[in-house]
Amino acid sequence: AQPTVRDWKRGRRSPRVLGLIHGKAPLAPRADGLYVLNQGDDSIAAFDVDPVDGSLVSIGTEWMSELGASCMAIDPRGRHLCVCYAISNTLQIYSINHTDRTLSPVGPPHPLPDTPAKIALDPLGKHVFISYPMANMLESYTVNSNTGELRFTATIGTLAQPEAIAIDPTGQFLYLSAEGASRLLGFRLNNGQFTAPLGNLMTPEGTTGALLSFSRHADTLYAVLNG
Repeated sequence: AQPTVRDWKRGRRSPRVLGLIHGKAPLAPRADGLYVLNQGDDSIAAFDVDPVDGSLVSIGTEWMSELGASCMAIDPRGRHLCVCYAISNTLQIYSINHTDRTLSPVGPPHPLPDTPAKIALDPLGKHVFISYPMANMLESYTVNSNTGELRFTATIGTLAQPEAIAIDPTGQFLYLSAEGASRLLGFRLNNGQFTAPLGNLMTPEGTTGALLSFSRHADTLYAVLNG
């Protein structure tokens, strides 16, 4: 269980978000492509992933049309990539060309009600979840994977500055970090709706900037807490 370094690649300045494409077989995932969101210059770097040893081959860099790219999420089936922009408060969906890894905007930018912090997609890529710390709110949208059209689904408020979002691999549960209350909050999901709270878990006082990730079997939730 000890990781070893397979490969190093120098990219753009200030890389912040990483997304991995698993090809067309979600039940038997194989690393296929990798994208890195660089906040330093509002760009996304694309890499091919060697399926045997995991080494990376740089494909190129695409600069975003909007400013303030803050968070990114990739459809688990590799069909599209979603980027939130904190300056314009918009969400743009890009289709992924699997031949050359290029990105193409799908439809116009979608306006968001407040400054987004984190974004996540469910395992089927049908629902997008966005947290808004300043508005103490979490939203969900239904996304058409073919047209990129977004349809508002649900919102839930008074969440004490929600930040990181994690959805379990079965798509049944969502957990988020409520930084204003030093808690992890959970909700049961049904077709993009928040149907029932799952209680909350206290985190050490003063911890911020949580990163959340489920294990593949959805029996363990890992949280990295700053502070």
